[in-house]
Amino acid sequence: MPLNNYHIRSCWQVEATPEELAEIAQDAEGFCRWWPATWLEARRLDSNPGIGPGSAAAYRVKGWLPYTIRFRSRIQHLEYPHRCTIQVSGDFEGRLVCEVQQLGRLCRVHFDWKVRVQKPVVRYLSFALKRVFRSNHLWVMSGGLESLKSELVRRRLRRAATRIPAL
Repeated sequence: MPLNNYHIRSCWQVEATPEELAEIAQDAEGFCRWWPATWLEARRLDSNPGIGPGSAAAYRVKGWLPYTIRFRSRIQHLEYPHRCTIQVSGDFEGRLVCEVQQLGRLCRVHFDWKVRVQKPVVRYLSFALKRVFRSNHLWVMSGGLESLKSELVRRRLRRAATRIPAL
């Protein structure tokens, strides 16, 4: 197995419904707003109003290491709102499988990345720094969970404010 191949699993547990999480995930451009520590650029590449197989987006992201990653995503398979498989290409090639499971008031979100990193700095230094690159990804995901929790609160407050009757 080439040293620039990565298989990284991570898991979030958050008080939410699968539908709330899917609504947030559908808004590719919104990632930059609610997860600004990582998402520098995000744009849809298709004009479909919703998401589904074939939906595509382009991103530029960063972690705590001093480089950025550019990649494109295309949804391969979608079981809304519980599972999706996404093909990625660009500075890394491979796929992400994301599964959402409701556990009472919590949702458990499993991320399973299998990618070959093509970004030269990562590709050529993976033999020595694979653990550092992996920890960069886990740092990104940890911050993402905290950002997601804040986004859920913002959305819930906005919805509650629209339901308050005028006096």
